[in-house]
Amino acid sequence: MTSIFPIDEDESELLNDSWRERLRERLVPGSRFDRCMLAFIIGNSVLTACVDYSVLDENFEPVTQGSRRNYIIQVFEIGFLFVFLLECILKIIAMGFFRGERSYLRDGWNAFDFLVVMTSIVSVVPMIPNLTALRSLRVLRPLRSISKLPGLRRIIQALIMSASELCHVVLLLMFLLICFSITGTLMWRGLMHGRCRKTPFPIVMPGNCNSTQDDCWSEYLARVVLQPHNFRCTMEDNDSSEWSQETSPWFQYGPFDCIWPLDETDTRLCDTGAHFRRCSSGNTCGSDYDAFGNPRFVNAIEPYGIPRMDIALHEENLNWGLTGFDSFPQAMITIFQIITLEGWSDILEQITDVWYKPPAFIFFGFQIVLCGYIVLNLVLAIISKSLDKLGKDYDASSSEESNQIRTFKADMKDTYLVPICVDIERGGKKWLLRRFIGTKIHSTIIMTCIFLNSVVLSMDYYGISQHHAAILDYLNLLFAIIFLLDVLICNIHYGFRRYWRYVHQNHVRCVQFSICSSQSLFILGIRPCVLTAYLEFYHFLNSLFTLYQERLLALLLLLGL
Repeated sequence: MTSIFPIDEDESELLNDSWRERLRERLVPGSRFDRCMLAFIIGNSVLTACVDYSVLDENFEPVTQGSRRNYIIQVFEIGFLFVFLLECILKIIAMGFFRGERSYLRDGWNAFDFLVVMTSIVSVVPMIPNLTALRSLRVLRPLRSISKLPGLRRIIQALIMSASELCHVVLLLMFLLICFSITGTLMWRGLMHGRCRKTPFPIVMPGNCNSTQDDCWSEYLARVVLQPHNFRCTMEDNDSSEWSQETSPWFQYGPFDCIWPLDETDTRLCDTGAHFRRCSSGNTCGSDYDAFGNPRFVNAIEPYGIPRMDIALHEENLNWGLTGFDSFPQAMITIFQIITLEGWSDILEQITDVWYKPPAFIFFGFQIVLCGYIVLNLVLAIISKSLDKLGKDYDASSSEESNQIRTFKADMKDTYLVPICVDIERGGKKWLLRRFIGTKIHSTIIMTCIFLNSVVLSMDYYGISQHHAAILDYLNLLFAIIFLLDVLICNIHYGFRRYWRYVHQNHVRCVQFSICSSQSLFILGIRPCVLTAYLEFYHFLNSLFTLYQERLLALLLLLGL
C-alpha cells in the first residue's frame, strides 16, 4: 500500500538513524537497561551455583530426572537465555553487527557477551553429542558482569595496559630465580640426602621377605641390628676421599640389590661428613648416593612400596623429596616455593642441618625480601599507576587514549635496553670499532652469549660425569674469554682512562675483568667462576631500575611508613 504522504530516501535514512540513536542511548553503560541486565546476570549466576550435581548422566552432566531443583533451574535458564539473546539482538540493531567503528563486535566486551550467549544456546539445545566441553563454557556467564560494572572494566583495562611493563618485571623475576637456582645448586647439591641409619653400612635384601608390611621384616631388622657385619652388602667403604666418580666401587660394581635401614623416629636430615647435625648414638648418617652422586642401590619398588632411591626423602617435613638443589629444574621449583613464603622455613631447616647457618640465613632472607616482597610490590605499583592513569583519562576520547598508549609503548621500547658499552666521545676521532661497539648488534651478541652461558650453568647437576663436567668447564671458559674480549675491545675503543672514568656505568667491568682473568686459570685445574654471566646483566638491570625508579621510590616510602 502506497502512503499518501511520500517520504524521500534521505528523510527515511534520517528517521532510521534517529531511531537507532535513541535506542543506542537507552543501551549505553550506566542506563536503566544496563542495570537491569546486571540484575539478570547476578540472578543467573546464583542459579548456576545452586545446581544439584548429585544427579548426573553418563557424561557427568546434571540432569532434571530425579531432581526437582535441576528442573526448576533449567526452566529459569531458558528464560534468562531469552533475555540475554534479546539484549544481543537490540544492541546489534542499534549499533550494527560488524561494519562501522562503533559496531557491536568491534567492542571487546560485547564480543565476549556474544560468545557467552552463543555457548549458552548450545548448552540448552538437546541431543547435541560431543559438546560437553563447549557446554562447560557456561561457567563464564558470571564474567559478563564485568562488562556491566565500570570499576571492574577499569581494573581489566589497567591489567592490559600494564602488560608490557609487567613482562619486564616477570623477566626480572625470572633472572633472579635463575641466579638463585644456579647458586643454590652449586652450594648444596648432594647435601640433602643424608638420613640417620640403623646400621653403619648398607645390608643385603632378605631372600624370603620382600615387604616392610610383612612380619618377617621386623624380625630380619632385629637380627641385622644385633649383627650387622653378617649382612653387609659390600666390603668396600661407604665413601673415600681417594675415589673419583669413575673409580668408586658403587659406580664400577653397583648399583647393588641392597638397602640401608632408616631410623624412622628421626626424619630430619643429617650431615654425612659429621661437621653439622649428627645422628644419635648407635646410628650412622648415610646417603643412598655416594659422595660423587652414584646411586648405591637398584631403584626397585621392594621392600617399601615406592622406589628404593626415593624412600630416604619420602617424608612430609622433607616435602616428599620434591624440593632440593640437586639439579637446576629442582632448584627452580624450590626457589619458587621459597619466594611464595609457603614452607620456606622447612627448607631452611633442611639446609641448616647440613650447611652453615649464617650464610643460609642471609641467602634465604635476601631472596625473600627481593623476590617475595619488592618484586611483588613493584607489580602492584605498576597496576596502581595504570589505574591512576585510567582515572585521569576516563573522559578523554578514544583517539587520544590510543595516541597515549602508542607513545607509552614507544618510550618503553626506547628504554628497554641500554648499550652495554657507553658511547663516549674521544676527541672527535672516528674509530673503526665505533660501527660495532655500542650498537644493537653488539648488545644482541653479548646478551645472547649471556643467555647461552646461563643455559650451560644450569646444565650442571649432582652426579654429573667427569666427561660432561669437563665439557661444561670448557664452555664456561669459552664464554669467559668472550666476556674478557668484550672488556678489552671496549677499552681499546673508548680508551682506558675515559672508559673507566664513567664509574656509574662501568664500575662492574673492573670486577668482571678480574673474574674473567681468574677463569683463565682453568688449565691449572681451577673451576671457572660462574658470576661473570650475572655481572653482564648489570646494565640490563640498570635499565629496569631507571624505568621503575619512581615506583621503587614510592615502594620504599610505603615500606618506611
